Amino acid sequence: YLHYHHYQDSINDDCRVAAIPYKLDFKFPFKLAVGTRSFTDIIILKITRNGYVGYGEAAMPPYLGATVESTLGFY
Repeated sequence: YLHYHHYQDSINDDCRVAAIPYKLDFKFPFKLAVGTRSFTDIIILKITRNGYVGYGEAAMPPYLGATVESTLGFY
């Protein structure tokens, strides 16, 4: 699912933000004291403004307590 927001600032610049949930599979699983992980959930951000495009990402490892749902709810 894709979350999309459109903003305009005081000088009428167009800014679009898309949040794209993604499951990032690891090339090699790794072990921690609490178990083995083979993937992590991330959110890819695509920000478009005045013809420029930028990308970013936010990882949500389980030990931080954030989930895709809680992060998109904040967004």
